[in-house]
Amino acid sequence: MGKSRETPFPSLEISARNIMANSAVILHCSQSDCQTANPDRHQFCSACNTPLIRHYLWTIGAEPESDKLGELIGDRYHLVQPRIVLDTKPALLPEFPEEPPKEILSYLRLFSQRLHIPQIYGRLLPEDTASPATWLLEYGTPLDRQQCENGQVLTPLQDLWRQSTALRQLNWLWQMAKLWQPLQEEGVASSLLSPSLLRTRDSVLKLLELRQDLEPVTLPQLAQLWLSWVTDASPLIRKFLQELCDRTIAQEITESSRLLTLLDYAIAQCGKSRQCRYQIVARTDTGKARSHNEDDCYPPDKQEFDSNKGEWPLAIVCDGIGGHDGGEVASHLAIKEISRQLSSLFAVRDKPLRPTAIAQFLENTVLNANDIIGDRNNKERRQDKRRMGTTVVMAAARNQQMFLTHVGDSRIYWLTRNSCHQVTVDDDIASREVRLGYALYRDALTFPSSGALIQALGMNASSRLYPTLDRVVLDENCLFLLCSDGLSDRDRVEQYWRSEIVPILTGEKDIATVCDRLIDLANEKNGHDNVTVALIHCQITPSATKGGNIINFPLHKEKIQKNLSSVVPEQSTIKVEEKKQKNSPHLLLWSILIFSALLGGLGVLSYSLFPEVRYQTNRLLGNTTVTTNSTPNPTSPDVSIPSPGANSLNWQRLNIGDGVIVEEAIALPTSPINSTEKTLDFVQVLPDTVLKIVSKKEGEEGEIWLKMQTCLPKGDRANSGDRAVQLPAPPEASEKPQETEKTAMQTGWLRVDIAPELAGKSINSSDLPRPCR
Repeated sequence: MGKSRETPFPSLEISARNIMANSAVILHCSQSDCQTANPDRHQFCSACNTPLIRHYLWTIGAEPESDKLGELIGDRYHLVQPRIVLDTKPALLPEFPEEPPKEILSYLRLFSQRLHIPQIYGRLLPEDTASPATWLLEYGTPLDRQQCENGQVLTPLQDLWRQSTALRQLNWLWQMAKLWQPLQEEGVASSLLSPSLLRTRDSVLKLLELRQDLEPVTLPQLAQLWLSWVTDASPLIRKFLQELCDRTIAQEITESSRLLTLLDYAIAQCGKSRQCRYQIVARTDTGKARSHNEDDCYPPDKQEFDSNKGEWPLAIVCDGIGGHDGGEVASHLAIKEISRQLSSLFAVRDKPLRPTAIAQFLENTVLNANDIIGDRNNKERRQDKRRMGTTVVMAAARNQQMFLTHVGDSRIYWLTRNSCHQVTVDDDIASREVRLGYALYRDALTFPSSGALIQALGMNASSRLYPTLDRVVLDENCLFLLCSDGLSDRDRVEQYWRSEIVPILTGEKDIATVCDRLIDLANEKNGHDNVTVALIHCQITPSATKGGNIINFPLHKEKIQKNLSSVVPEQSTIKVEEKKQKNSPHLLLWSILIFSALLGGLGVLSYSLFPEVRYQTNRLLGNTTVTTNSTPNPTSPDVSIPSPGANSLNWQRLNIGDGVIVEEAIALPTSPINSTEKTLDFVQVLPDTVLKIVSKKEGEEGEIWLKMQTCLPKGDRANSGDRAVQLPAPPEASEKPQETEKTAMQTGWLRVDIAPELAGKSINSSDLPRPCR
């Protein structure tokens, strides 16, 4: 037997072998009732004509053996490159652990950030059971096939930085600043400091994987990274970015919220050189299996809106709950109330408004709609399954930003020519289990009642409703799809976005035609429910009259206030102009004093007598107790409002590591609020929740703040509804605890010297529940 000849170019031999192996890949249909084997070169299933799904996945943990390149691992995963695999059988469930191990919990608890953070798809079990597992990561959008075959997942940010526009560069920095706090709380903020982990998909910043913090990380470290990019930054923002980095490194900027404010200012200035046009159309249909339509939409069905014609850049989709005499009433009430209130926001479209103020306005709008539906339920004495409610997803554009709001399981997708991102996270039991670190998402979807909603409009008082608000900066042409589950069920959007929706962006189809096609597609491929679709075509072009100007760093906070006004229109009336009254100084002064005294007296009286007034005041100010309506919801558990001083907590005596059980709801700001700057972001904590004291901090004026972490509530609350809005029964002692609230394991701050009198009791650190230790 002769000797085997060694090739002088082993890498070429491996590449050739990969090409041969790739050409022989068999890809199975993602439809569970089909699963036909197809050659990898096919775009559609040869049996059912469904678009073939290609899940390219990045591996972490134990690296697959490189000598298996081009082969199947576990009779399923094709090893494309040493750390990249292709799932050839996407209709099958991946391998799941019985309980997620500690090393992947950060991915699960950051599920709400999945636009930027990869999620655990499943795992590869090693042949040797003693060896560590290989975990598979997915990125929420299809990965580029050519990139993956070349060994790259997504494009490194640093490869695109120099050739990108000023607005996109600011957009990426803004996304990093927005991620800083949640990643720091999870102990993975160092992921933002490694250029090799910073990837992009068009304008969206993504992390390749998470890296655990080995030591505390600080904002100056983030600024040092940004400083290395200043030289290659656009000349329009170079001076601004240099100053921003210098001040952060010098610790003049100490909070990520301040970074966001400054970046918002720069984005607003940069956006002046862009023209934004929004075309919107919505459709709703009863479907093949229902006798009536409980969905509703805005713009009204068959109408088309265009911002160039002065029409509002607003889209809303609602999916009613509660049957013929309830669901369609609730969805109609929500559409009517939300669109009415938002008319005042669009009436001042030319006035600069702070993004945080707009977000607060949108949240209040949804809460007001919730109150109207809830009052209707109470007035008509609706109980149990007769109680009506609705989901809601809403997208409202202002200049070059899109503000997104949602409650329930209707969805918003963000599409470009190359990507499709699900922006919203369903308010259902499956998503809740993932956020709490109890299960992987694909595993949680198999749980009983996994699709049951944990909240919807009309089911509870506003003190128990937590709308999710988000916003994205638009720097390229794109689309937003809002839809009910009549379309999104069974992954229809993920399957058909490229073939059916992207042609709008390429100019091959118009928005109305595609909207009609999506309704037909939902009825053809799903057909089990009502279906509602709204499309927003965002067209961002350079202004013909305004060129790009160099952006200077604002020297005073007043300048930011002038350019990003915090004033929003009143939500009870449309207020376009304010008439200035000319009075003598003395008369004006006396009028102000008398009016202030009367207003203060009425305010104190209203605060004392009306719980709802207390709730609305406390929700805006934070750090105060929150109560429910004075008229109890007939289908909700009784809520007792303890008198001040009864079992009140003594915040002064609490130490780090101690805990408290609060008997009333409370809203905690997500960062300490000083006298010069106030945030509108809060952690809402429900009654019977355990709070743990994790740290103390002295404020700028010498005041003491407690940083508190939310843990498991003492008991589950029951909701009523039709298809969902129900929670499982309390678990047995042997089962995993079931968390019900979105605020689980989040942190908020409480100022000790002005802390409210709050009913509850303290807990020693040794007596805390296990999740709080």
